[in-house]
Formats: sequence, C-alpha cells, structure tokens
Amino acid sequence: MYFGLQVTCTTLFTLLLLIGCSPKQACYEGDYMACTCDNGQPGFAACDVDADAYGECAYCGSVPGLTIGQGGTGGSELAAFMDNCTQNSDCETGLCFNYTSKGPKCTLPCESDTDCPSPSPGCNNKGVCKAP
Repeated sequence: MYFGLQVTCTTLFTLLLLIGCSPKQACYEGDYMACTCDNGQPGFAACDVDADAYGECAYCGSVPGLTIGQGGTGGSELAAFMDNCTQNSDCETGLCFNYTSKGPKCTLPCESDTDCPSPSPGCNNKGVCKAP
C-alpha cells in the first residue's frame, strides 16, 4: 500500500510540475500594450507573434485603427477621440462619456495616463481618458 501511495504521489507531483512549467504565450496577434514613446507621448506596442513578444513602442499619440483628434465631419462618419457625442455608437472609440463640466465626448477606457493619447492629459478616477 505504501508503494502504491508513493507512486501515485510521485505521478501527481510530476504532472503538476509539467503543467506549471509549460510555456505561456506572451501575446496574441492583434494585441496592443500601452507604452510611452521616446518623445514622451503615449503610444501602443503591437504584438509580434513570431517573436512572441510586444514590439517597440509605436503609434505615438494615436490609437491603432483609429483616427484620433482629427475631428468628425458629420454625416455617417464616426466622431473621433474627444469629439462631441450623444451615445457610444457615435464614436470611433465606441465610448461616449458625459464629463461633468465638458459634456459628452468620445473617449477611451484607461488604467493609467499612458493609456490616453493626445489631446487627453491622462486617465481620470472613473477609468476613462480625461477631456482636455
């Protein structure tokens, strides 16, 4: 009985060790990570799937896939970052937030100041980029 228990415990320990030591993928295609560019502007680093890591900080002062700060042109166009809006579907960013003193503007969710591109001065305590 002691031998059987020892074999079972050894097998279980070995399996747990193998599972715990299996390599994890650092990032996935289409992932971006907030970063600070060499010029001090907030930016985003894209996942390099071949290297299984994030590349250098790029997209300085902008958000990948969005036209930031260019202003909306009306019609069926979506409003750009920090343009006025009435609902989430109005915004390229997908988020229309009603700022107490500035009114509703298209913004982005954030956790730190580096998540917010210009012209936003940073992240507020509600988890969205501040309006300038």
